[in-house]
This record gives sequence, structure tokens and C-alpha cells, in this order.
Amino acid sequence: INDGLVGIGHSAPNTRLHLVETGSNQYQLTLESTGSGGTGINILDYSTHGTSAFLYAKNNNLYLGTTDNEEIRFQTNNTTRMTVMNTTGNVGIGTGSPTVPLQVEGSVSASDTVYISENKPLKWTDSSNSVRGESTQLKLIGERDVIIQTNAQTVPTSSMIVTSVGKVGIGTTSPTYELDVHPIASSDVRAHRYRTNNG
Repeated sequence: INDGLVGIGHSAPNTRLHLVETGSNQYQLTLESTGSGGTGINILDYSTHGTSAFLYAKNNNLYLGTTDNEEIRFQTNNTTRMTVMNTTGNVGIGTGSPTVPLQVEGSVSASDTVYISENKPLKWTDSSNSVRGESTQLKLIGERDVIIQTNAQTVPTSSMIVTSVGKVGIGTTSPTYELDVHPIASSDVRAHRYRTNNG
């Protein structure tokens, strides 16, 4: 004990409790409970208005959170990387103020299927939250087709497809030409040509 600081395995502690392990044990502190309330720690901060955070294990689950209106921030290199908002529960990666349930600032990579709930759109937006098709790109890496369909669980004959070799089919899923249109009736296709006279 040095000036009210307690050191275990350390002769010059610099915090209220300073534990030092010089052997091969990776754990310096063990908390154990045989009661029904679980096992954990409660962290209190009254430097401003007061914050209560907790980490505990109970019923084969691990809980990490706050008991009051405070955000949870995960940091590396002293920089916040992920934020869980206090009132909405929105999660932000690369942003500290997410406005939707999951907001990512930066690129996203998925090694498996990304599912969108039924009847929910997939949007591309710019910084002003406006849909701008001219400033976005949909890229598909690999030999796969792009299928556009509406109001169907399976590929309908009225869908549009862009094959992996660049052929576009409307009303057909196997176009044989650069643009292959299969209308349901003869009146279903219309083409317009506009010409501007330059004097």
C-alpha cells in the first residue's frame, strides 16, 4: 500500500488497485458468484451528471451496457470506431451520430448473401440524402447476372435481366441479342426518336 494505492504484485501502484502478473496466467482478476443475480461489475462516474455502466454474465449470456441515457462507444487507438446511440439504439460504424438502425461510413464487404426484408427498397443516396442514380454505380464482381423484378418471389417473365456477358433482356431471362425484348402483346413496346435541328 502506497499513499492509499494498493498494489498486488507491484510495489509502486499508480491506481487504487494495481494488479501485476509476472507468470503465464492471462487472468489477473476473477469474479465468481453462485447466486442467481449473475456475476459482473458496475462502473459509476459522477464527474458530471452521473453514468452507470455494467458488464456481467448471467444465464449463459454476457451483458454490456448502461443503465441510464448514455451512449456506448467502442474505441481502438483512442479513436471511436463504433457507437450505439442512447435513445434509439442505432449503431454507427465510422460515424458517431447514426440516424438509421445501422449506418456505416465507408465501404462494406460481405462474403455471403445480404438480405433485404420483403417490400423494403434498397437505396443509394448522396450526402444530402437524395437518390442520385447518375452518381452511383451498381457493380457485380464475378460471372453473375443482374435480375430486376417486381412483385414476385421468383423470376417472372416480365423481369429485366443483364447477363454476365452484358446482354439485356426484358420479358425474357435468356436474351440472345444485345437488347432482347419479349413483350406480352404487340402494343407493349414503344420507341421514340427525337431529332434536334442545328440550323
